[in-house]
Amino acid sequence: MGDFSRYLKHKYLDYVNQTFQETERVPSRSDFARWLGVTNVAFLTWIQGKRLPREVHIEQLVAKLGPEVYQALGVEPPTPIELVVLARNWYQLTPEQRQQLASMASPFMEKAEASEPEPIPG
Repeated sequence: MGDFSRYLKHKYLDYVNQTFQETERVPSRSDFARWLGVTNVAFLTWIQGKRLPREVHIEQLVAKLGPEVYQALGVEPPTPIELVVLARNWYQLTPEQRQQLASMASPFMEKAEASEPEPIPG
């Protein structure tokens, strides 16, 4: 649990620095929890290392903080095939769910763009 707690503290400090630079106001932990879309109580239990986020919150965290959340939690990200299955239902998703799905897919897209395509045999 310590890895995720340290990761989240680091992300909170990044948020504080960025918000202060933009607004000259120091945001609270409650502000960060609201930005993440979670309750203050949930955020505090995570940052104190008392609990890890439930699956429903993991996707919210990935949408806001990026796919490195998976590594910080020590969980496997969705596979490309799982993402394809989800994409088939794209129009049934809410805009927030679409954003989460796009966030999860981006590391795979970056890997695909960086690698050369397989030659077609024949």
